[in-house]
Amino acid sequence: MGSRTYLPLSPDELVRVLKAFGFAYKRTTGSHEQWEGVIKDVRRISTVQRIKGEYSTDRMKRLIDNLGLTPEEFYRADSKISKRYFGR
Repeated sequence: MGSRTYLPLSPDELVRVLKAFGFAYKRTTGSHEQWEGVIKDVRRISTVQRIKGEYSTDRMKRLIDNLGLTPEEFYRADSKISKRYFGR
């Protein structure tokens, strides 16, 4: 997919995807929320920084890699985001 391999998302969109994977909110420290879930039998913790705008493609790559997912697996979790990512 070239430069679209990692689609930038807003914090709210990221939370929607995490919820789609069954993640639950754990706590907030400052502007950082901690979400916990299990992906592929591995307990994962993801930190969502509440920023204005969207995360960079580099940040999205790190977030998705930390979850142990491919970009395709990650972006398919939410139908609205999936349409943007896959163009359908």
